[in-house]
Amino acid sequence: GAGPNGGGSGGFGGGQRGGGQTREAQSLGSGFIVSADGFVVTNAHVVRNCKAILATLLKGKARASFEASLWYYSQDSDTAVLKIDGNRFPYFELSRQDISIGQRIYAIGSPRGLEQTISEGIVSGNRVDDGLQWIQHSAPISPGSSGGALIGSKGNLVGINSFHIKDSQNLNFAVPSSTLTEALALAKLRNKPLSIPLAQSRPEVANQAKQHETPAIESKKLEQPAEAQPKAVVATITFLARAREAMGGAAKLQGVKDLTQSGTIQLDAAAGGLKITQNEQWVAPSHFRQENVLPFGKVITYSDGTTGWSSTPQGLVPAPDAQLKQIGLETFRMWWSLLLSDENPERTVNDLGNGKLEISDKAGHLVTLTLDPKTGLPASQTYAPPGNANGIVEEIYADWQDVGGVRLPRKITLVQAGKHFADRTVTSTTLNSGLTVEQIAQKP
Repeated sequence: GAGPNGGGSGGFGGGQRGGGQTREAQSLGSGFIVSADGFVVTNAHVVRNCKAILATLLKGKARASFEASLWYYSQDSDTAVLKIDGNRFPYFELSRQDISIGQRIYAIGSPRGLEQTISEGIVSGNRVDDGLQWIQHSAPISPGSSGGALIGSKGNLVGINSFHIKDSQNLNFAVPSSTLTEALALAKLRNKPLSIPLAQSRPEVANQAKQHETPAIESKKLEQPAEAQPKAVVATITFLARAREAMGGAAKLQGVKDLTQSGTIQLDAAAGGLKITQNEQWVAPSHFRQENVLPFGKVITYSDGTTGWSSTPQGLVPAPDAQLKQIGLETFRMWWSLLLSDENPERTVNDLGNGKLEISDKAGHLVTLTLDPKTGLPASQTYAPPGNANGIVEEIYADWQDVGGVRLPRKITLVQAGKHFADRTVTSTTLNSGLTVEQIAQKP
């Protein structure tokens, strides 16, 4: 079914039918879509030993089936990432919020083949076993529940169900979303799918402690992506995922199509002491208009991402190259663009450590993004304005407000060459008002 943010869940059948009257054994489990382009998370034991994987997307009474390929597999964490062909799938965004003992949760899956079954319970504990984290909970699960979503009371996705303790009462365990986030990051590093893992032996589980839907088996560990620093790459994707969630979620950011924002900029006395009234408008993907009211009159600049014009009290002229480059940097730095940089093949994201990321593109734009470790919200951006000989600019953010489900800062402190030089106060912000290119391109 569809989750609270449009997340798609489904059933997964492993195995393959033979010719004539012969049918090979099939396994059944659950899973859910975690990206619009069809990445799916489930348990490793659900897909182990399968010759083929069939994913059935369930949304209400509607269903659609897809052949799935395997892109990540870890027996240790019981995690697998699959891929189905297509785009614009409804999906769950993986949560990175801490889950508290006693918190109410809901398990969604297909126990014994009963599709879209929901059971209720509480978080009983946060456990660590052999260095791996697990969520212990009391929501009943059964064979077929594996890989199904574990949902928090606010509709946030906190993990996937994995196993229960045999001959015990409601001792159930789930893979936390933090583990799934890393698995998804490693899956996205690959340029081709893995082969489906086959069991090499079927030893009994020690003390028969963990009872999965399928017998516990040992399989050869698959080769991981050969990138030199996979942990660093995982850190960058996890970093951006946390920032996206703190600001409202990837779906909300992807859904921003236009912006109108008004405010004031107060320059320091050393920078002239001027107070500037500013209005900015943007329409996806790169149409941008900025109006600045200064003591000597109004200055308006517009660009479509390639060319543009500038209006001053002296008249209308083609926008100078320096202004076009500055507007290019402004659109590059917009939150809904910057925080989705790991999904943009035209951009490069590097982990600098200490909670900092360096984001750049082929046009030469470069921004260093720093997160607040407590909130996950961006703390600052650092960049070099084109043609500016006065040094690096740092923007420091505060007073975050919700605008149509997206959190945006109202107070921005600007520091240049290490010295405070201005304060920007946002007085009004509107998203997705239906603003058109024709409106913002209109000349005075």
